[in-house]
Amino acid sequence: MDRMIGTKQAAEKWGCDQMAVWEMCRSGLVKGAVHEGPGQPWRIPEGAACPHACKKPKETEK
Repeated sequence: MDRMIGTKQAAEKWGCDQMAVWEMCRSGLVKGAVHEGPGQPWRIPEGAACPHACKKPKETEK
């Protein structure tokens, strides 16, 4: 069984926003993602593939 990671780690791995990962999990797009209920974090298999091409927004230059 794969090790489980959270939405923050998945976002870093996939190169997208943490809320985008949360929404993909909530929509059932992330294979193997589990949620125990309200107030609990999403758990995503470490080997899960990103269901969409994600791109982090470019940071504004200072």
